[in-house]
Amino acid sequence: MRKMNTYGMAGISILFWPAYGLLWKRKERRRCIILAYHHIAEDPCTSYDVSLDRFKYQMEYIHKHCQVITLDDWLEGSGRLSDRKRNVVLTFDDGYESFERHVVPVLIKYGFHAHLFIPVDFVKNRGEESGSLKRMCSKHQANRKVMSWEQIGNIDETVVTVGSHTMTHPRLGLIPVQDLEKEIGGSKIILEEKLKRVVRYFAYPYSLRGGRVDSKRESVIRRLFIQYHYQAACTTDMGFNRHRTCPYHLRRIQIFKDDGNFMFKSKIRGALNWLGKLQKILRRFDLLKNHEKGGRR
Repeated sequence: MRKMNTYGMAGISILFWPAYGLLWKRKERRRCIILAYHHIAEDPCTSYDVSLDRFKYQMEYIHKHCQVITLDDWLEGSGRLSDRKRNVVLTFDDGYESFERHVVPVLIKYGFHAHLFIPVDFVKNRGEESGSLKRMCSKHQANRKVMSWEQIGNIDETVVTVGSHTMTHPRLGLIPVQDLEKEIGGSKIILEEKLKRVVRYFAYPYSLRGGRVDSKRESVIRRLFIQYHYQAACTTDMGFNRHRTCPYHLRRIQIFKDDGNFMFKSKIRGALNWLGKLQKILRRFDLLKNHEKGGRR
């Protein structure tokens, strides 16, 4: 079923590819693509895994056709932003050992910089993975170990910027409001203590369901970002970012196991950005449904 959906999206993307391509040639500097990866594996297991060979192809394509920048570059309007090439930020979630083993050498090869988002409890409970990690990594567990504090700390800061991916990797839209400070602020404090680095960026766990928050909860999250001096936060809402995009709601494009070369290029060109609009519609419907359920209690 997933393959059918992938091919269907690829077919629809054909209609959008030429138009997005023309727009991009004129407005490169005004937009930013943030790519989201998880586990890079020689033997991909889940849909969030990307094979090492495919990952190497994607990085070679980016090296030839895009300009890799950092979130700092984007937010500050750095001179590193390209007028001609697509500006791309590379992000990796969860902190698997495959990042150190497979990703870092490729980053160094091409002179790329990446952002690594760490869920604190994944590292803290490394020998006895948390329930969330067990659910995500039930197959090929041995190949999906999380890095230790020492491994993360040994990664060159000029190559990788570490950010928070919460404390326990929850769905922020579903946990008690009083737990938000521990997940957002508490995780930052521990990361900075363990790694002796300043943590400025955050990534929301999960995708549509993780971002399902009402206005009250969203205001609490925003206040915590400001209180703990986060400069920006990344979602997995599909789409590109413009300079007017809220820094605490940056869009990212997830790369999956079944994304072949055509699908990857389509995502880079923006041909699937229409899915971001669909996400907004579904989220509004879900909020309404949750509100109605709450009213009947």
